[in-house]
Order: sequence, then structure tokens, then C-alpha cells
Amino acid sequence: MCLVSCINQVPNAYPSENQINLVRMRLENLSQIIVIKDEDHSSECSTNVDEPRIRATADFYHIAALIYFHQRVQRLSSKHPVMKTLVKSALDLISQMEVCTSPWPLFVVACEVTGDSERLQILQTFAGMEEHRRIGNIAVTRMIVETVWKHHDLASDDLARGKIDWRSIVDLKVLSPSFI
Repeated sequence: MCLVSCINQVPNAYPSENQINLVRMRLENLSQIIVIKDEDHSSECSTNVDEPRIRATADFYHIAALIYFHQRVQRLSSKHPVMKTLVKSALDLISQMEVCTSPWPLFVVACEVTGDSERLQILQTFAGMEEHRRIGNIAVTRMIVETVWKHHDLASDDLARGKIDWRSIVDLKVLSPSFI
């Protein structure tokens, strides 16, 4: 998440090409080591750890951070091969999850999907999250994503579409996602 914070600061900081490359390289070479500590061997909780789910969630955040970097810093189009590959990887991970419980990476991926089947998968994922988590931020996040999709559909070309930032089309006083 520290790297995501760096990505948020890049557009306002006028970083050098070296600084941007450093963030990109750190993201691309990020190695996530998942350590699950069993503090009490007799605890029931220790048997309920779902390591594959934890690993998939960590991978989902990693892919979303890469997408976010390419979208926010490098301004790559959703149709750029790098973006298409990352989005496909994220959608594959989502399809393996029983229920997606991570609003931020889902939001990032959802803003970059282009096809109807991908959008349907995202909407079904939001529906599963709403049913599972039952918190209001998911409905708000879904509404913002649908607004982004409408703007993408109305954009005249890939260049115009790539310049659409959800913050510029959503009144944050009315709709503000909470990624908890």
C-alpha cells in the first residue's frame, strides 16, 4: 500500500523519469511473502486459516496496484496490451474466488474492463460482495464504476477514454467510495 500511496503522489509531484521507473520496478518486482503465525496451537482459529485465499487476495492487490500505476502514472489505455494482460489476470483471480471481499482492487480492475462479458463478471462480483458483506460502500463503488463505464462508452476514441479519471466525473460530496 506504500507503493499505492507513491502512485497517488506522482501526478502532483512532477517526478523524474528515474523516480517513476523506480516505482514501476518496485511494483513489478514485488515479492509478497505470506506468513501466518499460529500464536496458540490449541486455538480453533488456527485451523480456519485459508492460505490459498490469502495468497489470491494478495495477488489481486498486487495486480490492481500495477493496473493503477499504468493507468494513473503512465496513462495507458485499457486496450494497451499490458493493461489487457493485467485485467485478464485479475479477472481470472476473481473467478477463482468464492466471494471477492476486496473493494479497492475490484474498483481498479472494474474501471479498466472493456467488454460486456467482463462488465457482467464485475457486476456479478459486486452482487456477491453486497450479499456477503452487506455494507453500503459496495453499492456506492458499483455506481461509480457504472458511471465510469458510461463515460468510456461515450468517449470518442482511446485517447479520450484514457483521460477519463473517475474523480473528475463523480461528485465526491455525493458519492465517495470507502475502501475498507
